[in-house]
Amino acid sequence: MIRFVYIFITVLLLQTLPQGLCDEADDILSSTLPNGLRVIVAEDHHVNLVAIDIWIRAGSVYETPEKNGVSHFVEHMIFKATDKYGPGEIDRIIEGLGAEVNGGTSKDWQHFYTTVASEHIGIVLDVLADAILNARFDPDEIEKERGIILDEIARAESDPARLAVRVFYQTAYAVHPYKLPAMGTKESISALTRSDILDYYKMRYTPQNMIVVMVGDVKKAEALDLIGEKFGGFRRTSPEVKVQAEPPQLTHRIAKGGVTSSQSCIVVGYHGPSVSDFRDCCAIDVASVVLGDTYRGRLCDALRAKKVKFTSISVDFMTQRDPSVFSVLIATDPTDAQSAAQVALSEMHKLATEGIEPSELAQAKRLIEGSDLFERETVSGRARALGLYEAIASYSLALDYIPTVRSITQADIANVALKYLTGDGYTLVTIGVDGI
Repeated sequence: MIRFVYIFITVLLLQTLPQGLCDEADDILSSTLPNGLRVIVAEDHHVNLVAIDIWIRAGSVYETPEKNGVSHFVEHMIFKATDKYGPGEIDRIIEGLGAEVNGGTSKDWQHFYTTVASEHIGIVLDVLADAILNARFDPDEIEKERGIILDEIARAESDPARLAVRVFYQTAYAVHPYKLPAMGTKESISALTRSDILDYYKMRYTPQNMIVVMVGDVKKAEALDLIGEKFGGFRRTSPEVKVQAEPPQLTHRIAKGGVTSSQSCIVVGYHGPSVSDFRDCCAIDVASVVLGDTYRGRLCDALRAKKVKFTSISVDFMTQRDPSVFSVLIATDPTDAQSAAQVALSEMHKLATEGIEPSELAQAKRLIEGSDLFERETVSGRARALGLYEAIASYSLALDYIPTVRSITQADIANVALKYLTGDGYTLVTIGVDGI
């Protein structure tokens, strides 16, 4: 699914990127400008707000180890200055309209987004288009942001959970660039030159790699005209990037690392499906909730039954363009790390060998639908879902998600568990004091 599910023992917290929408396809405008830029618009006149989301197919999947983190670096530089808007002016204009612009970089995509009053969409779209298409990349600003990014990396590496996830990806993927952290590494960020950043920016920031989504109090025809006006004159092409396919993992891989912490974190899991196997992705989503639901989840029950000490659990599967990974993270006492990993593997295997109960299936579906409904209440949530699915496949999957989840059966769960979550091809990472 296009989300992470985090389950803590004190509170149920399904933090998701939105999954499905009840909108009918006929209510959504989907168009391609002559230059190749994709446009998606959905009207919602209940509130005087419009979400504007701009997605670029630029992430660590398009990077090399030497240039790792360049997408993230570009994200930091986009709103610094253009020839039209000087340093700090972009933020002042947007904030003066009662809004703010945020961004994010993942493995498959980069995302810039804001929500504004509908009467301001013209000026906001003008500012966003100029910033994204004409970023200046001043040398002094590059060095300033380099320091900020290196600080971000240092903080991430001092956090046991974040470090465990990072090492898990680096270990689970042998050749596919999903092994590269979206943030970059200290070595790669330190070595990137202004020329490296500009070359990548010109290669990935092309109309064919961009999606502009607008959801809210705007007419579809008006939105299309505005987007065409601001982005239609943009001309740039990019070469096709061939990503090396990950070979099947036939045997387990184990990695360890140490941090200054009183607890250990283990991450254990398997390779899963890609977005092209969408029904499998939906079934894996349901399975993740069956395992990780705080109050009724199998993992919590099994860990308690085995008297394994733990403070938090997260079950993670994120639908991606290429085959993703299904993983379980457990924060535990260093002396219980090995036992926690064994319990997690056992519970994954039991999904295939023992299946799940009808009540578990129904509860998992209710939780997923409830989280989805919460996200769909905002124009920003709906815009994120449409844009994210379009970035990795097609926005139509945002419409198909909940109907597909509703159709998942007990047999589907057993089948995907057997297909993806059994055997010796798992990866186990332990992060703790001296790697214990």
